[in-house]
Amino acid sequence: RMKLLESGKKSITLNEMLKRFKSMLMWGYRNDYLPDRSIPDKLMLFPDKTKHERIQDKYLEKDELQKLVDGISLERWKLLTQFLALSGLRIGEAAGLNNEDVTAEYIIVNKSYSGNFHQLWEPKTASSIREVFIQPELAEVIKKIRVCMMRQRMMFGYEDKGYFISGPDGERFGHAAYAKYLKKTAQKVGIEKNVTPHILRHTMTSLFAESGASLEAISRRLGHDSSDITRDVYLHITKTRKTMDNAEGLEGMFTKALMGKTIKEYLSEQPDNQTLWVDTDKVVCVTDITEESTTHDLVFGIMFQFQQKISDIVWIDGKDFEAFMKAWKEG
Repeated sequence: RMKLLESGKKSITLNEMLKRFKSMLMWGYRNDYLPDRSIPDKLMLFPDKTKHERIQDKYLEKDELQKLVDGISLERWKLLTQFLALSGLRIGEAAGLNNEDVTAEYIIVNKSYSGNFHQLWEPKTASSIREVFIQPELAEVIKKIRVCMMRQRMMFGYEDKGYFISGPDGERFGHAAYAKYLKKTAQKVGIEKNVTPHILRHTMTSLFAESGASLEAISRRLGHDSSDITRDVYLHITKTRKTMDNAEGLEGMFTKALMGKTIKEYLSEQPDNQTLWVDTDKVVCVTDITEESTTHDLVFGIMFQFQQKISDIVWIDGKDFEAFMKAWKEG
């Protein structure tokens, strides 16, 4: 580790080197060149201070995923991208699938294919062995993959080895070639995020969280006991959805209540313990504070209702409601 640190390379580069070295050691263990896996298990990654990406950069929004898929010209890569985003499989797990692993209802995940060593390995963890339910959208993609593979075999004339997805040579597809193509396509269509095969796994988390699936169900589908990124993506999506639902509900409720009245007229009719707060004529928050309450109380009322950060709130001294409202509107 000291030698690596002395190289002066960035943590992200050193970690990639460690991962590859660890893969070599694991290959040695599985082929009886090492007595146990204690050495690779002790290899810890370096703290990566460069990884301060926004959580939104960890997954693709629906429109970004669609833009990426539309920009892919190679059919097998297009279908693989959709498959990964809808199934949540790791790229190695998808490459290791055989036709019999994909049934009418489930994808049976019990192995992973290493593109570097061209070898099937045991799953990453015990929880990685799982059955992934095939929802209707994924079922359609699977049908298209089978047709694509059949057409590819007829075109190139290779022997059918029973692989679910293969390259034009009939062998299991290479991770590096797909990753390079994916990154290049993302740049071409104007997606500024670092698009890798793994980002599609987090994209599945966002899609399922948006549809209302629980974090536990998503984790089981992904095949891990815990993941900070999965949890962060899930909480971000559900928090955003809750905020939007609250905002839409409040706006609809008070649009009906106002019935053409001005904000001043509406406020004058309300009990003293209720304050309606507006942002450019749209209702933002209702709190149980009065106009005599401190701005500190009002800020935390808005934070509680909409789960906003303090940095998103304008701090204003004084208790004058009109001045406060004017300053808020002016940003």
